[in-house]
Amino acid sequence: MFTWVLVPALLSDIADGLIARIFHLQSKLGALLDSIGDTLLLFASAYGIWVFHPEIIEKHTAAGVVLIGAWLLYAAVAVSVLGNLEELVLLVLLPEWRSDVRGLPWVLRERRGGAAP
Repeated sequence: MFTWVLVPALLSDIADGLIARIFHLQSKLGALLDSIGDTLLLFASAYGIWVFHPEIIEKHTAAGVVLIGAWLLYAAVAVSVLGNLEELVLLVLLPEWRSDVRGLPWVLRERRGGAAP
């Protein structure tokens, strides 16, 4: 039963990508929805393995923990880098130090003369 759900989902994902490329129907929303669909498909596949083949999960628990830990570390590094980049941009944009800076969007809006969000 699970295979009959998973295989059409994979085939439709492949077809969707091909159609978008052949007919030049690429968009930011389409790319976002495709990424969300890929992620949901990944989680559905993992759930299917967990439910229908728990022996695989038991056999590869250590590798799964390492992969999840690596992904969390990657996400934490990305958030840290983005936070530091925002701070560097704020240092460039603000002429003098201020303690009440909420973030880059507020400073940019303030520089354009608009009200803070």
